[in-house]
Amino acid sequence: MKPDKNQFLEGAKAVFKDYPHVDKVIATGDGNFFLPNALSLAKNHCNKFGVQLFEITRKETQCAEPSTDPAPVDLVPADDAATKPKSKKK
Repeated sequence: MKPDKNQFLEGAKAVFKDYPHVDKVIATGDGNFFLPNALSLAKNHCNKFGVQLFEITRKETQCAEPSTDPAPVDLVPADDAATKPKSKKK
């Protein structure tokens, strides 16, 4: 089965998390990831092992499947007055 770019999106997300200044990563068909400044190493790796090279942008990983995590729950009440003690008048 020929590798598909979409199967590397989760791995790319992890790279982007560790390298917030990077906007593009290079993935190889065998699951390795390279930063853009190592493009020549990525190409050499692909030639040596006969695998395909994929460029993945940060935007592609953000547009990927929506998260299945539940919506965040607001733990702070909307009305702060309900939790503040009432001041006593003298």
